[in-house]
Amino acid sequence: MNFDKNTNKLLENIIISSKNILKENLLGIYLHGSTVLGSFNPSISDLDYIIVVNKKLSTSVKEKIMQDVIEKLLPLAPRKGLEFHILLAEDCRKVIEEEMEFDFHFSDYHLENYLSNPLKYIEEMHGVDGDLAVHIAVINQSGKALYGPSPKEIFSIVSKDIYWNSVLSDIAEAEISIISTPTYTILNLCRSLAFRNTEKIFSKVDGGRWILNNITDISEEFKILILSAINEYEGQDACYSDGSLVLFAKYMLDQLNIQ
Repeated sequence: MNFDKNTNKLLENIIISSKNILKENLLGIYLHGSTVLGSFNPSISDLDYIIVVNKKLSTSVKEKIMQDVIEKLLPLAPRKGLEFHILLAEDCRKVIEEEMEFDFHFSDYHLENYLSNPLKYIEEMHGVDGDLAVHIAVINQSGKALYGPSPKEIFSIVSKDIYWNSVLSDIAEAEISIISTPTYTILNLCRSLAFRNTEKIFSKVDGGRWILNNITDISEEFKILILSAINEYEGQDACYSDGSLVLFAKYMLDQLNIQ
């Protein structure tokens, strides 16, 4: 994996911090998301990873992790920040269900909640997450061990049905979400259809390019929408018409056989 100097330093700090705090409880650290799907761009991406441990973490250990996140990791993070889950090894080796337990979680989405009441955040941030099956499916296909054994030694295989059910849940409201989050929804629909046709998980950008290269009967209007979404995802400006967005969502849902 080829990253810029800043990201390499961030990855190094994640390893050092995890080893120093978790010690013998640390089993492995695994990258997923854009970093392993080939579309990572520090100016537009976040950095996604999963930490696997042997036993649950105490509150004091979680406090130390978050102190390092604030002081040592976020200053080096890409534009959209960090997202990580901490999972128990025994849960990673079970049959992966649609919702999976996690021991701790952080993303920039939760930063304000943490800063406003750190102890409350740390004590309450555990439970189940429907996105974990997708993350582990990406690790199954393309994931990289930042530290520890190879992913296949740690994670059970996510069935295609479980992955697809998570995809369906994410795009179920596409005709509505495409107005408020057009770029994300356009490219998410594209990679969903690409998966449906190939059974391969694509990044958002590569999913859009797959549609442009493989769906021959798509209209020029929709090709322009996809190109605009790709360009905006890569840092350029884009302008969308609400009417075209809704028509695109309906077209893609129809292609996916979702009524």
